[in-house]
Amino acid sequence: MTNIDFELLKIFYEVAKEENITRASENLFISQPAVSQSIKKLENELGGVLFNRNNKGLSLTEEGKSFFEYVKRAIEMIEKGEDEFSNFKSLKSGKVKIGISTMLAKQILIKPLIHFHKDFGDIKIEILNGLTKDLIEELEKGNLDIIIFSENINSGNLDSVVIKECHHCFIYNKEFYQFDEIMSLRHLENTPLILQRRKSNTREMFDILAKEYDLNFANVTEVVSQELVKTLAECGLGVGFFVKEFLDRKDKKLLSTVKLKEQLPLFQIKLAKSSFQQPTFAAQKMIEYIMKENNIEK
Repeated sequence: MTNIDFELLKIFYEVAKEENITRASENLFISQPAVSQSIKKLENELGGVLFNRNNKGLSLTEEGKSFFEYVKRAIEMIEKGEDEFSNFKSLKSGKVKIGISTMLAKQILIKPLIHFHKDFGDIKIEILNGLTKDLIEELEKGNLDIIIFSENINSGNLDSVVIKECHHCFIYNKEFYQFDEIMSLRHLENTPLILQRRKSNTREMFDILAKEYDLNFANVTEVVSQELVKTLAECGLGVGFFVKEFLDRKDKKLLSTVKLKEQLPLFQIKLAKSSFQQPTFAAQKMIEYIMKENNIEK
């Protein structure tokens, strides 16, 4: 198999289209002698004649016609690929795949997502909800571009940045419960609690807290999401373990936080991409929008 210089194929393609060396040289911005020498070199490498040469100009030989069809398809595919890559780079096409929990999507992602969609409406966006460990696994497999999570995970496969610091708290409906005084966590042992299901990062943080203070909470309702924790707390079904910074003005009209003697630990919300996978142009731009919305410098 002959390893032919691609530049020779481009010159051949242009000459074959024009059937004229002068016009081909003008299109290619190279001299006529350089074009002629390139065609001759290509014919030598192939071991055959590509053009009939006469006083009227050039025409493809039968072998040249067959060769031209293959070269034409190859060059057209390459040009199509270059155009497609250019569209990716200019964000006229592309896709961003984001892994995030429902609650974090509402609190962290919605605003940058709105601005991003307004500026780059042709970019497709896929959002996958799930547990942090599952999202990390999908990121490492290359099925996600970025993930946003609220868990302290040390992984050599993640390139992460902190985008927000938050606190957990205990929330309750003031119409059903009265916790006016500052109290200890132990006073909540016999209170109905609403917790996110086990294996969620929020539940793991709660379990660590209970173990640290040697507490046993027997009356627990488990739900699938933080949003449901808040909803059931609003209905008076118990005291919910929730993220303090995620309570908005409307929530605070109905819900209060328990005043505790103990200081609940700070936790971080992070944005991460794979350390071993180059983000797409669209994913990189989405990261910029998320960081800008959360006032994070690069």
